[in-house]
Amino acid sequence: MPATNAMLFISMCHLANIFVIQIILNHNSLANMKFSSKSEIYSYTIPLGLLAFGLNYLFLYRNRDRIYEKYKDESKRQKLIGNILLILYILGSFALVFYFGSKYTVHPLQ
Repeated sequence: MPATNAMLFISMCHLANIFVIQIILNHNSLANMKFSSKSEIYSYTIPLGLLAFGLNYLFLYRNRDRIYEKYKDESKRQKLIGNILLILYILGSFALVFYFGSKYTVHPLQ
């Protein structure tokens, strides 16, 4: 169960980063995507989410035993550094979403 939760949470972080890139590209007119309905938004985000979950399943979840074996003998210092980097990645991912999402959001569905 912890491996499943970790995979889901990392997938959400990846999706958050993908959406930040999409917001920046839309704002700079490099990839102009405009949605006119909620169903268009869902038809874009659901497949993208399934793709992120699928890739993380293939590369992380299926190899969880090998990943565990690789990192099980880490020193306390290595674990601390790894945990700090993970926390920074998570905080940074969601901070960027809140920063760019509130700054560049357009409300086409109103």
